[in-house]
Amino acid sequence: MLNKKEITKLIAGISKKKQAVNDDIQTAIANIAGHAYEHGDVTGYDSLIAALKGTDLVLVVRHIRTYGFGLLDGKAGAFKLNKSMRDSSDFIDGQAVVDYIMSVEPWYTKQDSLKKVAAKVDALAQIKSLTTRITKGYADGNGKVIDLHAARIAIAELSEAVQATKIA
Repeated sequence: MLNKKEITKLIAGISKKKQAVNDDIQTAIANIAGHAYEHGDVTGYDSLIAALKGTDLVLVVRHIRTYGFGLLDGKAGAFKLNKSMRDSSDFIDGQAVVDYIMSVEPWYTKQDSLKKVAAKVDALAQIKSLTTRITKGYADGNGKVIDLHAARIAIAELSEAVQATKIA
């Protein structure tokens, strides 16, 4: 077993490595966005996401959607080009896109607090959060109003699951 000093050193090493990985992810997002701007190709995002096991993909996808000309197609499980974002942008070239994205707040600085993480792993808190999202009319994360029929089916399935569970 490691002693406290060794644990502290190990954690410091993890922190340093994680920062380097986060910076590399930010650089990849910026350069894929530059490539998307110039060539209309967002397939690099699919490769990036596949490589990010253990990383908060929600934060990465939000950053890509906000800055990187990519939209995640939930049905296909792949990114597609956000043509309207690309068409309405006035960057000189892909390098200008890279420079801009590297100047904005990186994706990893928007990490949830432990309080929010606790709510995400609590099923009841998730149900309440989903209720709030549906009330606002946005349940898919892309600003699209949900399919009411599909929502009713999912709610019925959730209700059945809750009823079949031992409740404390």
